[in-house]
Amino acid sequence: MSLRYEIRIRGRVGEELADATGLVLTIEPAETVLRAAEPGLGDVLAELDAQGVVVVEVRRLPPADAP
Repeated sequence: MSLRYEIRIRGRVGEELADATGLVLTIEPAETVLRAAEPGLGDVLAELDAQGVVVVEVRRLPPADAP
């Protein structure tokens, strides 16, 4: 079972951020949502911080294999 996370960031970012971090990107009206299925959450958050991205929320999602 792998842990999955949803990271909400303020504003909109381009596809290059998703490509750089290896995450799935979804753009919503006022935020961008990144989804990750990797254990390196700390590395992803450090990369976002290095790029000056404001993280609004991080939450763990149910496992992909959950009913």
